[in-house]
Order: sequence, then structure tokens, then C-alpha cells
Amino acid sequence: MNILIADSGSTKTEWLIAVVDEVSDAFESRSFRTSGLNPCLMGDDEIRKILLEEVAPRLEDLHFARLSFYGAGCTPAQTERMSGLLRQYVATNDVDVASDLYGAARLLCRNTEGIVAILGTGSGSGLFDGERFVRQTPSMGFILGDEGSGAVLGKNFLGNLYKGQFPEDVTAKAMAILGHDLPTIIEHVYRKPCPNRYLASYTHCIKRLEQEESVRVFLRNNFESFFRRNILSYGRPELPVHFVGSVAAVFEQPLREAAALCNCRIGDIVQSPLSRVDRSMFVKR
Repeated sequence: MNILIADSGSTKTEWLIAVVDEVSDAFESRSFRTSGLNPCLMGDDEIRKILLEEVAPRLEDLHFARLSFYGAGCTPAQTERMSGLLRQYVATNDVDVASDLYGAARLLCRNTEGIVAILGTGSGSGLFDGERFVRQTPSMGFILGDEGSGAVLGKNFLGNLYKGQFPEDVTAKAMAILGHDLPTIIEHVYRKPCPNRYLASYTHCIKRLEQEESVRVFLRNNFESFFRRNILSYGRPELPVHFVGSVAAVFEQPLREAAALCNCRIGDIVQSPLSRVDRSMFVKR
């Protein structure tokens, strides 16, 4: 039996092919990565192009018993549309589409209560009771929300940089790393597609400067804003907050410092929730 699972953000999609031998209970898996698939931000043609050129060739003409697709932008209004597009390129009779946050909760909390948060290109969080979300805080995108995300870190970093909020030596180092001017940034943010991805790309520059005190304070303040605006309202300080996403994994230390300031308890921090897929999810005991 072949199972296909996908965890998709706005920048990239992680795919995992799980092969389960129903006779011997043997289990193996392999994974690959493609461009991100976000139905809220992408049209049908753009999604079809990625599925045709990047996904279908990696599936080796396999038929799958089930496809579970957990993705950013997979709101209830988008699930039917996304299911239809996936069926065109994946051989399966069973397609389940849900949010990336729900996928993270299923894989990190399993059947227990907890708070799950995503910090990648965007951000999101929810209070999970072991089966479903009982409360969620809307992310609202990088203009109105997405605190702590790569896009907002990039946006705030560039704003601080060009408005003279960092010490001169840090500004000089950052400018040397960036190697381009303000008009180039304005062009990408206001005139080109996927500004969220573009802004999130600046996390690489932030990481290179992380040992600078002003940058550490910058990161801690941004993550503190995430906790205060997205987590504290759940009123469940006794529950662990599990994190998935590249930003959470790369900036684990300042994230933990911000959590301590907000009296929040960190649970697991993983870059990809698919790293938690194991045979126990498929093999019957």
C-alpha cells in the first residue's frame, strides 16, 4: 500500500511516499521537495505547472491508497478546488486536503492536547484537543499579521535597516551582505509576484548577523510579539507550544528566550512535520 503525504508552505512543499506492506507490516518511506503550492495565492495554471513538471515525474506512475495534502492557504473554501487539481496528477481515489496547521497538529500532538504553531514564510497557531482545533488565531498575512514569520522578519528587518534603527557597524555589515539598493527592494515588494517569499529570503541575512546584540534583540522582540498576539489569548500556559517551520528551527534560541519572557512552555521544534511520520501511523497492532 502506497500513501502520499504533503506538507506545503508558500515557498516549498515536502512530499513523503510511505510504502506499507500489509502482510509483513514492513514500512519504508522516501521524500522529495518541490515549489510551494498555496491555493490562496496561486491560480490554477500555476499550480498545474508545478504538479505536472515537479511532482508527477517523481511519483513513478505509482497508485496511492490515499493522498493527505496539508497546505498553507488550504482553507475550507479552497479544499475542493485543491483536491480537484491534485486528482489530475496523482493516481488515487482518496484525496484529503486540510490546512498545514492541522497536518502539524496531527503529526506533533497525535491524539493529545497541545498548541501548535507554524513559523515559516508565514505563521499560524491553533489550540488542538487531540482531534480538532477548538480555537485558532487567524494569521492574516504578512501585511496585517503573520508575526514571527520569515516574511514579517524580512519586512521589519529591512524597515529597521533603512530607517537607521541598527548601529552603524551592523548596518554596514548588512548592506555588504545584501549587495543591492532600496529601489530594487521596492520593485520586488510592490511590483513583482510573491512579495512574501521575497521578504522571507532576508532571513538568511538576519541569520548571518544573529550574533550582533541589536539583531538578537530584534529577533527576540519579533518572537515576543508572536507569543503575545497569537498564543497568550488561548489562556492555556500549562500546554506545550509545538513549532514547525524553517524560521522556528533556524532561530530556536531567540524563540525560546521570547517564550520565557511570555511564560510559555516550548514543546517540540521541528523544521518539517513529515520528519515525525513513522510506521506506527500505518501499521496496525
